[in-house]
Order: sequence, then C-alpha cells, then structure tokens
Amino acid sequence: MGKRWSNFIANFAPDYALKIDIARARIERMRGENKNFIDRFLDGGNITRSTFGAVSGDRLRYDFLTSALSPDSAVEDDGEKLRNNIRSLEYNNGRVAGPIRRITENVVGRGIKFQSSVSADDNDYLFPKITEAQATEFNFMVEKAWKEWARLSDAKLNQTFFEQQAIIEGALVRDGAILSVFRNSNRRDRLVMGRQIPICIELLEIDRLKTPIEESQNPQIRGGIEYDDEGVKQSYWIMKRHPGDKYMQPGMKIPYNLPSKENMEKIPAFDSDGTPKVLHLYHPSRPEQTKGYSQLAPGLKDLQDLERYMEAEKLAALENACLTGIVKTNQPSTFATNYTKTSGSGEYSNIHEFAPGKWHYLRPGEEASILYPNRPNQAFGTYIKELASGPANGMNIPPEIANQDWHGMNYSNARTVLLQFYLTCRIRQQYLVDHFNYWTHIKLLKQLIYKGVVKAPGYDLRKSDYEAHYWVSPGWAWVDPKKEVEGLATELDNNLTTIADIAASKGKDIDELLESRARELKKMKLLEEKYDIKFASKQSSAPTDTDGDEDTDEEDTNESGARTLLQVV
Repeated sequence: MGKRWSNFIANFAPDYALKIDIARARIERMRGENKNFIDRFLDGGNITRSTFGAVSGDRLRYDFLTSALSPDSAVEDDGEKLRNNIRSLEYNNGRVAGPIRRITENVVGRGIKFQSSVSADDNDYLFPKITEAQATEFNFMVEKAWKEWARLSDAKLNQTFFEQQAIIEGALVRDGAILSVFRNSNRRDRLVMGRQIPICIELLEIDRLKTPIEESQNPQIRGGIEYDDEGVKQSYWIMKRHPGDKYMQPGMKIPYNLPSKENMEKIPAFDSDGTPKVLHLYHPSRPEQTKGYSQLAPGLKDLQDLERYMEAEKLAALENACLTGIVKTNQPSTFATNYTKTSGSGEYSNIHEFAPGKWHYLRPGEEASILYPNRPNQAFGTYIKELASGPANGMNIPPEIANQDWHGMNYSNARTVLLQFYLTCRIRQQYLVDHFNYWTHIKLLKQLIYKGVVKAPGYDLRKSDYEAHYWVSPGWAWVDPKKEVEGLATELDNNLTTIADIAASKGKDIDELLESRARELKKMKLLEEKYDIKFASKQSSAPTDTDGDEDTDEEDTNESGARTLLQVV
C-alpha cells in the first residue's frame, strides 16, 4: 500500500514522494540494524564488531555501495557508455589525449621490430639437421620478407604493421580491448619478394563485437563470443559495419546498426591449422574475465571533476578580468531603459556593457559594486595536481609523466620517475609481443614457407626451431648520458649485463649494430689512407700495427705527419 501511495503521489508531487521513499528506506534500515542487534544479543550475548571496519555498514559507511557481479557482467553493463565517455574526453581534453599518446609512443615508438634467431645444430641428435649456412640464409630471407610485408600488413592498406601496433596500444588504453582479424586478400599486388602473400590484418573496434538478437538466449554466447563446452572460444560474432557509422547503405532491409545475423559475420576463433584467426586483445584483471575496459575508468570521475573545476575557474577568471558589476536601484525600469541592452527575452535578459575608459554617473538611489572573484586562487595548482593523479594511477604511470610536470626535479627524481614509467611500458611491450606479434609471425612464416619465399627443410618436424625469433622494442634516451654510460660499463665489467642487452635497451639489434660499426671502422681506415688524415678519438678507431712504439706527438700527428681530423677541420 505504501509503495503504491508513493507512486500515486509522484505523479503530482515528485519531490514529496522522494522524501517519503528516503524516509521509508531509513526506517527499514534502522529496523534491520535493531533486528541484527537483538539476534546477536540472544545468541549468547556475544556482540562483536565487524572484522573489517570498512564493511561494517555503520552510519558513516552505509552509503558505500558494492557489487557482486561477475567480471564480465560488471563490465558489460556500462562498457559502451564508458568507452564513449572517454573517447569524447580524448577529443576535447588534452589531459586525456596526452597520456594516451605518451603511453603509445613510448611502448611502440617507431615499431617493435622482428628479428629471426634460427641457429645451426651443434649436434646430430635432431633431424633434419640445420646447418650454419641454412640458418644464416633462413634468417636473412625471413627478415627481408618481414620488412616488405610490414608495409602491406593492413587489410585496407592504410597502415604499416608498426602503425597497427600503435593503434592497438592506443585502443587498449582508451577502450580496454580491440579485435585483430587475420584475413586473406585476393589482391595480386600483395607481393613479398616476388611472391603473392595474401595474409593481412584487419583491426576492428570492440564496439563491433555483439551477440545477435536471435541468439540472446543462447548460454554459449556471451558478449558476441561463442564458447564450446570447455569454455574455449569457438567463434566471434562481429558486425559488418560499425554500429556508430552514420552512413547508410542503400537497399538495406533492416537498420545497419541492429545486431542481427544479417548484419553480422561469424568468424571462427581458430584456423584449420590451430592458429588463432581472431585475436581478442585486452588486459584481464580478474579470473574468468573475458572483456576489457578502459584503463582510464578508475580515474574517470576525477577527470570529469577536473574538467568542471577548470571550466569554473576559467569563467571566474574571465569574469574577474571583465570587471563585472552589480547596480542596486529602487527604479530598475528606469535604469534598464537608459543604460542596458536587451540580450534576449525574459525578466533578467538585460545586460549593461561598460566601454573601456568610460565612466557612468548614477542617479540618486542607485549604487554600483564591482565583483572581484579573485580566481584562480593559490590552491589552484595543488588541486589540479591532486585531481590529475587519479587518472595517472589508474593507468599505472607516474603523475609527472601524465601531466608533463617536471618542475623542481633533479636528476635522481627524474630518473626514478622514468624508471617507474619504463617498467610499465616494458610490461605493455611484452603483452603486444606475446599476444599480437607472435601469432602474426607464425601465420606469416607459414605462408612464406608454403609459397617458397624461404626454404625450411623439415619444417613440419622442426617447427619450434624454425619459428625461433625475438622482437626488438624501442629504447629510451638517457637522462644523464655520462652517468648512464659509466654505470653500464661497470655492469659490463662485472658480467652483470651484455652488449646485446644494452643495445636492446636502446631499441637496437646487436647484429645490426656490430655490422654497422664494423663497416664504419673499415670506411674510416680507408679514408685515413686516402686523405692522409687520422680520425680523432679517445681510443684508436681502427687497429694499427705500432710495434710497441707510443705516439708522443703533442700535435696528434702520426709518424708520416698525417694530421687528425680535428686539425683538418
């Protein structure tokens, strides 16, 4: 009776009905607390506090709401609304767009590059045996083919493979998930080393993954993914067009954004050879989670509050700069007629415009006062930093990186911040390598071998050996090159690192680095002989036979009188 009465009143006096509902909820809560107290008292008089004070439900914490939803249900309810909200902020807020781009550029940089690492057998246990010549040829041919294919990797030929890596990383931060579908193109111009290689990659936004309305009651399909009896992904239901696409296709029988089977494509999760056909990329945080959500979600409330606060402070500062005033008068109609201009319709539509350097003399009974908002105040910067730290922590990056705030930092502080950021980037790089790059190479390698681009005798028997490879991730510049180099030299002297690891930390491949350096040294030696000069360096750039004689020429000339490059300049 009570609820029906509230509903009836709500039609005429919604505010009053709301007060009734709030009062009824409080009464029911008090009755529940009293009942729990009596039950505990009757149970041997053993009245104890809650083990965890945060969930005690006392008067200071009763309004903290919780959820017992499963990982997928918790994400599915508001996932689309969350993505759209963050996308809108990225378009209009530099504090959102900046961190997304910084993470993407530091994780991917100019690309996480492929290196083949097939090695020759040093024993006769394996068959067929891989010789040194075969391994060298295989590595060279695969790397060359990879460089050519990387420019053709996109199914629509819009991005290179490394640009696709950046798109994936940006989507993981912004949307929390992305789909990568391996396609086979019919275009004859997809040539790699003269052979047609049809494999390509199509990246799709997660918005396309939906459950068909005809299968809404099918327990095997959740969020557009169909599972088998063991819980393994069996197929994906993907819309043929983006549900937010505003361009209608002529002749369509039903709306293009309706998730019906007619508008969808069912793609098997795996190809016939067992390799994935669809890569559903996301960062799970809970067991049984099969959906991703934006890493900006934990800080979204702070971002919204920050945007509103910034807007209010800007308006207050503009008002302060414009010297907004209020005129008090007993005859408003007379003042309005003589001094104000109409800005619209309504009782409060009149405004008074003050021209620069102009005085207005008021009539008897009129009083003018100027508003001074005095904004922004001294706590403006501190409050901005506090609100901005929430999104930064949600993305697991230092606030200094998210906000580009390096004020007052010394070398040690900056290095600590960067090392923390680099750790996050390396973890994200490894995810891309394990879940995207790895399977891309496996599927490409199969076509390169079957099309005869590379020779791999006994591939079916020695797949793991021929598939051996690694990825060179982009490195980062040193904060203080001198200190960093001295530290790495100490580690190298104490066998705590290798030249290969140092090169990899700079985003370089050790083989390419040594080959390039050797060519430089050879070229320098030839130029020294040709122009009778000597390149200045702390140590000799190229090995020379001095027969134990020391060069004691103070002017840095050799025995033949050749000048150093510095003297020539």
